[in-house]
Amino acid sequence: MHHSSDWRLIAAAALVLLLMAAGAVGGQQRAVGRGPGPGPGPAPGPGPGPAPTTAHFLVSSHCESCHDAIVTTSGAQLSQVDEWRRSMMRHAFVDPLWQAKVRSEMRRIPGLASFIEAKCVTCHAPMAWTEATKGGSPVKVFDDGFLDPDHPYHAIAMEGVGCTLCHQIQDTPELGTSEGSSGNFSIADADDPDGRWIYGQYQNPVARPMLGSTGYQAVYGAHIEESALCGSCHDLETDYVDAAGNIASTPSTRFPEQMPYTEWLYSDFGPAGSNTSCLECHMANAGTSKISRSPRWLGTRENVAHHPFRSENTTMLRILDTFAGELGVSGEDLDEALTDASEYLASGGSVQIVDAALEQSVLEVTVRVVNHTAHKMPTSLPSRRAYLHVIVRDAAGTIVFESGRLNADHTIAGVDADANPAAYEPHYDLITSQDQVQVYEAIMRNVEGGLTYTLLRASGFLKDNRLLPAGLDPATAPERIRPAGACLTDEDFTGGSDEVTYRIANLTGNRYSVVVELLDQPIAYPFIRDLQTDMDDVYVARFMRMWETVPATAEVIGETGIDVMKR
Repeated sequence: MHHSSDWRLIAAAALVLLLMAAGAVGGQQRAVGRGPGPGPGPAPGPGPGPAPTTAHFLVSSHCESCHDAIVTTSGAQLSQVDEWRRSMMRHAFVDPLWQAKVRSEMRRIPGLASFIEAKCVTCHAPMAWTEATKGGSPVKVFDDGFLDPDHPYHAIAMEGVGCTLCHQIQDTPELGTSEGSSGNFSIADADDPDGRWIYGQYQNPVARPMLGSTGYQAVYGAHIEESALCGSCHDLETDYVDAAGNIASTPSTRFPEQMPYTEWLYSDFGPAGSNTSCLECHMANAGTSKISRSPRWLGTRENVAHHPFRSENTTMLRILDTFAGELGVSGEDLDEALTDASEYLASGGSVQIVDAALEQSVLEVTVRVVNHTAHKMPTSLPSRRAYLHVIVRDAAGTIVFESGRLNADHTIAGVDADANPAAYEPHYDLITSQDQVQVYEAIMRNVEGGLTYTLLRASGFLKDNRLLPAGLDPATAPERIRPAGACLTDEDFTGGSDEVTYRIANLTGNRYSVVVELLDQPIAYPFIRDLQTDMDDVYVARFMRMWETVPATAEVIGETGIDVMKR
């Protein structure tokens, strides 16, 4: 899986489970939103003196003095730490939706509250989790936990997934296997003779400067640029409980909450195909450059990588931008991050009109939706959905048919789940009315077979018609990444694409224009509506207040159009 001439610098394409960026939370208590009583307050500002360190980790400011504001040989700017600071990786722990969802899960299954807290923070504050676990301290987020500014691991928790976490993950036999996923990465003990190793992807590193300034020994590690490292957190299987709150899963039947690494393994992008690593898409190639400003005599390396850890969560970036002061993230160039996220989404898929005909009073249009990514789309947490928006206009420009209209309240017109909490939109091969919408999504089911939005109640999927990566055959895919529901009987739903036919009857004109958009909604309305049932929790109330200020938007992944004349 290692290939020596592709994008390089720091590994771990995205260790964020929810991949939802937002802001920082401190320990000052005050009322927020509509929730009564004490709650989260503004993030504390930086304190005096040097940035804090722990036994195993340094915060990013220690890396900044050397690994930022670099000029490549082409004259471009390379600022890895600044790019990371705008990413979902940096905001993994302070993300207000993540905090709200963790609180909701803890409230709904109080008997497992401590387990939920500890499990979720494994990949959202992995440095703090590692220190607490190795030191035998309680692993706790709220109250006097990692969110408390007085907690010894508060500073590294607030860094989310930091530089010295990813670069210390060891190349163990479990890396890239199910045993090494779900947050089961390995960090050497600090008192181990090799415990202060920092792995990089370049052979023969100049180690002395870093050793002198940070105490870390720079060494070569081929695994640092491999997708297996990303799978440490980006394959996540979780236990689930029954209606009484008892664990009903076994180690072999855990719920595959998100499995993009395994999806990649079985796609045309995996080891048996092009072996296109996670880094090649989620990080950008900066070309030839120094990898550090110091020492000045340091030579250049090829295929040095930017560090934006690109993802699609524009909704959370907008929340972060709007509430930057309250969330303690002022000064970050989020406009640039939003632009990059939108451009990244546009590279992830496309739509094509493969056939269109107007005969008598019936217009029939067949649309092909193509997934260009190496995993399912949308990916990761089942809070996201992609959908088709199709508009048909007559010769005068009047809309005569529209499927998939986004409303101002974040709902999608005609989608069953948005109108009824107990329902979900079917998968379609043929659409004949405006209240039918092709939605690509994962709908969870509980152990009793009912629909659920509670992650720890999810034992499988009622529907999973997320677009598959090329090469992943729905009929032969391993069970934990196999699609679910009606898409399995749709012959046009296959690895890399899906086809949907729109048949519109009772038309009287001779010419119509058709516009098709493939859109992404990072936080689906039904997921939010379910979270609202816990509005008396201050963290949930705070997030809802923030979310309600963000205009309803859906990012365009791909679009196309055609004019059709009567035959």
